[in-house]
Amino acid sequence: MGQFEARNMKILSYYRELILIVLISFLIRLYFASGFPDCWDSVQFILALSDYSVVNHQPHPPGFPVYIFLGRISYLFFSNEIDALTFVSVLFGSLSLIPTYLLSEKIFNRRTAVLSIIMLSFAPAHLMFSEVIMSDIVSLFFVMFTIYLLYQGIRSTKYLYFGAFILGVTLGVRLTDIVLIPVLLYCMYVCKDYYNKTKIKVYINSLSALIIGVGIWLIPVILDSGLNTYVEACSDHRATAIDASTLSQLGGISLINMFTTFKYLVDLLETGWSYVLYIYMSAAIAMIFRDIFRIKHNKFDIINLHKVNICFILLILIPAIIFYTTSCLLYITRYILLLFAISSIIFSFYINIFIDIQKNKMIKYLVVGFFIIAITIMGSHGIAGANLLRETTPPPVLAAEYIKKHYDPEDTIIIAGESLRHFQYYLPNFTVIYNYNFNKNKIVEFTLDEKTIIYEGDNIKLSKPYEFHEFKRDRAIYPKHSSVKLYIYEKNLELDQVILVGYGWHNLESWNGAQNRWMENNGTILAYFDANTTAKLDLEVLSYVHPRMLNIYINDQPYKSTKINNTFVPLSISSLNLKEGINTITFNVTEGCEIPRIASGGKNPDPRCLSLAVKNIQLNKDIIMNRENFFVSLNGGWHGLEDWSSTPTRWMDKEAALMIYSNENHTADLSFKARNFYRPRTLEIFVNDLPHIWAEVPSEGFVMVNVPTISLNEGANIVRFHVPEGCERPSDIAELNNADSRCLSMAVQNITMS
Repeated sequence: MGQFEARNMKILSYYRELILIVLISFLIRLYFASGFPDCWDSVQFILALSDYSVVNHQPHPPGFPVYIFLGRISYLFFSNEIDALTFVSVLFGSLSLIPTYLLSEKIFNRRTAVLSIIMLSFAPAHLMFSEVIMSDIVSLFFVMFTIYLLYQGIRSTKYLYFGAFILGVTLGVRLTDIVLIPVLLYCMYVCKDYYNKTKIKVYINSLSALIIGVGIWLIPVILDSGLNTYVEACSDHRATAIDASTLSQLGGISLINMFTTFKYLVDLLETGWSYVLYIYMSAAIAMIFRDIFRIKHNKFDIINLHKVNICFILLILIPAIIFYTTSCLLYITRYILLLFAISSIIFSFYINIFIDIQKNKMIKYLVVGFFIIAITIMGSHGIAGANLLRETTPPPVLAAEYIKKHYDPEDTIIIAGESLRHFQYYLPNFTVIYNYNFNKNKIVEFTLDEKTIIYEGDNIKLSKPYEFHEFKRDRAIYPKHSSVKLYIYEKNLELDQVILVGYGWHNLESWNGAQNRWMENNGTILAYFDANTTAKLDLEVLSYVHPRMLNIYINDQPYKSTKINNTFVPLSISSLNLKEGINTITFNVTEGCEIPRIASGGKNPDPRCLSLAVKNIQLNKDIIMNRENFFVSLNGGWHGLEDWSSTPTRWMDKEAALMIYSNENHTADLSFKARNFYRPRTLEIFVNDLPHIWAEVPSEGFVMVNVPTISLNEGANIVRFHVPEGCERPSDIAELNNADSRCLSMAVQNITMS
């Protein structure tokens, strides 16, 4: 027993620096732990603790089963899911220093190991993801543990097989850790140089251990979700992730795009290390050039360039960098935590060499002091960032708190974007719908049901007023979910006309104070009216780069085509026959849309497909109120639509006409309001060129004109209004002092068929 205790004390004494640094790191991370789920994935992990379903994206494919298992163990000791999963990050963020230390010590030396974990522990990226609910920091522990075991496996098949097994388990934390496969294959190959074992036996045993490690988590997941469903879900998610990668967003593989992507990677490294990164890099580069010089003059200790060490480190870095630059959206440091761990080892090794080569003791002390200051500056950045993250509330949580305080769950519909999971978690009593592929016709139904609609992301209405709230947090604190925009449409909106942005439009942009939208190949506007009516659509439109042909469809029926140039021009579309209920106005561009990033050869990074830009869209009721069996449209002789005390009104020339389309032979009554310009006039009405009725109309005030029993034929009918006294120009009547040069006879409102 005494020998056992003595041995343990010896081990503790040997690793005292490691134990102390890990303990301090744990306490720091525990103190700064965040009390909120900061992004979509965080809430998916929370929901998965009680209802694990890869199919329902709790969490999303591939399911992170090992991480969820660890979370459920932690949940046994905590009162809520947030504390349980945050503690997992705190714990494994601290524990990840252990395999980093052991690997660094084995590859280089003990002093390099101590310095590497001090640097890693206080790196802003490592600190941040040790205090939030994400699987990346847990993944880093398993990845570094796997790498350490595989490195040891070069000299021992026992370590090699165990490392292969842990790699299989690691893939259940994050499947992206598959980048370690080249390291495993290398170690399997090199291991035969140290043992007289057949290559095939090493391969079989290693791969068997890997398969067992994968099977531990994969078999239960497949049994839960089904093999085909699981494979399909993973494939879909992988395709989505690759499409969203930085390289894909830039337009795919090309020299300039690869360079730009690599720059994004370097920017993330700077974010994760702070600007002190360049001090570390300078020391490393200086020592590398020194080594090259010494090799040239046969003065370099070849042990520092042992082929196993070089190949091993390169087989970690190269696949990882290739994966990050081709398959990741490089906007947040959590995707590249492995690079921070490996670079901490490399930097610390060369910093120690930089210190050791100083012969003058005073200079050596100054160099040591300089690097201590650099690490302290980096640590202060990390601590400050961790404190800000702890002290600020994520925008989706702020938005959820606002909704909960101000709205009734029974009367409110939330149509959510990126905050979907937060709203589901924080607002369990509300109806929350995901806006991806959401049928916007439903919004009209919700409005008619007198529901308040809260829409996240972008204003979906064109003409009605809305209430707007934005909840923000500095992107420097956490680069995801830095803003949540809520557009609120109250249930007491007037329902005679509800106009929505449909599909095929990009988000609103502000150009010199004007609100604009770009369109894809096709764009739709959804218009709800409480009765059949005619309307007039006004907008300004331009074409991207070169002219395009715009085709307009009303409820899938072709209506008009017009050429649009690459400067904003007003476009007015009159006499739109719209039915009671929801109408779809579709804009189609014959030539399609273009992607600026491709069209400009990469000079413009915009990845959207653009055809037309529109602004100042207005859809106004016209003077006609249609009814079930026929449509009525203006057919010449009418001046532009005007708004008289919120009533659509048109002046007519000395003669004007209506076209009435009837589904069958029919009789109907026509009525409208009319008043004359300046002096009394007589109105004669002809139906299909046959005189029908005449009426005297005064010059002051509107009078109701009733035209009973009009005989309509199946198909198109023409009703002609004729004023025998003709029309007059206001500009010709001196006493009016009016510059209007139109020829006016009568003003007409509210044409109705019954």
